[in-house]
Order: sequence, then structure tokens, then C-alpha cells
Amino acid sequence: MAHMLSCRLTTGLPYRALQTARPLPIILRALSDDAPSSSGRELSCSGRPQGFGALRKGFKPQPKQKKSQHTLSNSQIMKGRDKADVLREINAQLASKTDSDGDVWADWKQIDAKVNTYPCERLFTAVGSGGEEFRAAMVACVEGVVGGPAPVEVRASSGGAYISVRVGPVVVQNRDQVLDIFVRMRQDKRLKFHL
Repeated sequence: MAHMLSCRLTTGLPYRALQTARPLPIILRALSDDAPSSSGRELSCSGRPQGFGALRKGFKPQPKQKKSQHTLSNSQIMKGRDKADVLREINAQLASKTDSDGDVWADWKQIDAKVNTYPCERLFTAVGSGGEEFRAAMVACVEGVVGGPAPVEVRASSGGAYISVRVGPVVVQNRDQVLDIFVRMRQDKRLKFHL
């Protein structure tokens, strides 16, 4: 053989410790002129690569799964209809699923009772169209309930069609004040959504 492959013991223990210690599993690393392998991975005695991405003993590769199919894809929901019609229909379905007492905010109240304690500071964000008039209307919704002037931050959308009005932080005394603000905001037809 023109080129010999040398093997080196890689236990990390001094020679004297190896003589007195119990036998340990020995891993040989194949080296060519004491340089690292070209793949960047070390070889074990089995010749398989070790390291990141290598399979480990006891783990089986998982079969690749196809993307899960939703029961209703967007194309099935739309079927040539306008997005506004679809949203109106979905909102009507959600409204019909309310409790028998007619309280559309029942779920929100349950979650709010677990998460928030009152009095607390809160931000209100409303997104809609209408420019300065919309901003003034949303600020009036918040200030009309909590009283006094509130800090306001306004940002336009990238296309300029909508604005985001952020009012607060303001101190709210109870969840009924928060609901009153939300109801007042929803009465404005220019509102797209609120937080």
C-alpha cells in the first residue's frame, strides 16, 4: 500500500490511567496525515458519520408527511364571493352561536376575569378608514368613558387607506368600562377592527 491510514486512540486518558482502569469502549478515528476529514464529520468504528444531523441509536427516522388539508380551504369558502360577504356571513354565524342570555361578550368576560385585575392601565387600538375624523371619533370613545385627555398615537397604513389609532395608556376601573369603549368603537362604520 502506497499510503497507510493511521489510527489513533482517542480516550483522553493518560497511558498510566489506561493500564489501571477498567476496560473502556475505544473509539478509533481514521486520520489521513492527522488532518480532519473533508466532510467535517468524524467517523466512528462503524464508519457512520457522527454529529449534527446524524441518526442516534434508538431513534428512527420519521416518515415525511404531506401538508394537512384543512376541511375548508380558502377557495372552497370564497367560491367567487366577495370577501366582505364572507366576513358578514362568518360574523352572523358567530353571533348566532351566542349564549341563550344574548350576551355576545360572555367568552370575553370569562377570559378577562382570569387575566386582568382592575383598576389597570390599558391601551386601545382601532384600525379604520376616515383620516382625522376617524381618529377624533376613536379618541372620543375612550375619553367619553374614562374621562380626561388621553395620549394618542396615529400611524397610517403602508398604502395610506387605513390608519391605526392607539389611545392610552388610560386607567380603567372595571371590565364594564372596557366593554363600553369597545361597543362605542364598533358603532362607527369606518372601524375595521379594534384591540
